[in-house]
Amino acid sequence: YRVSELHSRQYGDKGAGYPKLLAENLLFDLAKKKSLPVTVLRPHGVFGPVDPCQSGQVFYRLHNQLPIIGCGNRNARLNPVYVEDVVSGIINIIHNEKTFGKSYNLSGDSEFTLTEFVNLCQEISGSSSQLEYVADHIPYTKYGIEFRRHAGPITDWPKVDFVCDNTRIKLDANVQFTPTEEALKKTYSWLLQNHRAFHYFKFGGEQLILTQTKIPISTRIEWLVAKFISHYLDRAKVILKNTPYFDKILGPRGVLRKSR
Repeated sequence: YRVSELHSRQYGDKGAGYPKLLAENLLFDLAKKKSLPVTVLRPHGVFGPVDPCQSGQVFYRLHNQLPIIGCGNRNARLNPVYVEDVVSGIINIIHNEKTFGKSYNLSGDSEFTLTEFVNLCQEISGSSSQLEYVADHIPYTKYGIEFRRHAGPITDWPKVDFVCDNTRIKLDANVQFTPTEEALKKTYSWLLQNHRAFHYFKFGGEQLILTQTKIPISTRIEWLVAKFISHYLDRAKVILKNTPYFDKILGPRGVLRKSR
C-alpha cells in the first residue's frame, strides 16, 4: 500500500510534516488567487553524497564494526529517494505546464524495513554488524549528549509504514528513479573518499556506553564543554549573519572579502 498525492491531505499530529502541509496549502491558495504556476515536490527520505542520512550512519557503523541500533518499528517500511533523482525531478518540472497546480511525491521505487536496508548495506560494504532495537534514545541522552541530525549512534526509522507512490511524477515529468542498490553503492564510495564526511558520524565515548563502563569525569566534562562551545558558536553565527557591519565585510559563506 503506497500513499499517493490523491489521498486526502491531513494535518496529523503536528509533527515535522505539519509546517510543510501548511506551506503547501498556502501556495495552492495563492496560486488560485493570483493565477500562479505552482508545483509542489515532496522529497521522501533523501540520501546520497554530501548528506547520506541513515545510510551514512549504517555504513559508518559497519565500517567500524559497531552494532547498528535502530529506533522505531522493525516492521515499518520506507522507500527513500536518491538525491540525484530529486535534482532530476526539480529540473523536469521547470516550465512543465502539465505539473502546475499539482503535488508530486519524490520517493524511490524500492521499499525496505530497517533490517532489509541494513542487509543491503552489509552486502555493499562487505562488512556485518549486529542489528539491535531500542525503545528510545535514553541510553545515550541520559548522559546529556546531543547529536547532530542523523549523526548519533541510533538510526531512527518510522513507527508506521512510510511508503509513498511515485507514479504521478514518472508520468507527468518523466523522472526515472535510480535503483536503491546502485544509489547506496555511489553513496558508500563517496563516504570512503571523504573521510571528514565519514567521521561526521563518529562519537568518541560510545565504546564506554556500549560496554556500560563508568564514564570518567574527564569525559563527561569534555562532552559538556563541546556542547557549550557548539551552542555559542551557533549563536555567534546567527548574530554575525544579522549584523550589517559584518554582512558588508564578509563574503559568501562567511569568507572575509579581499581588500582592494
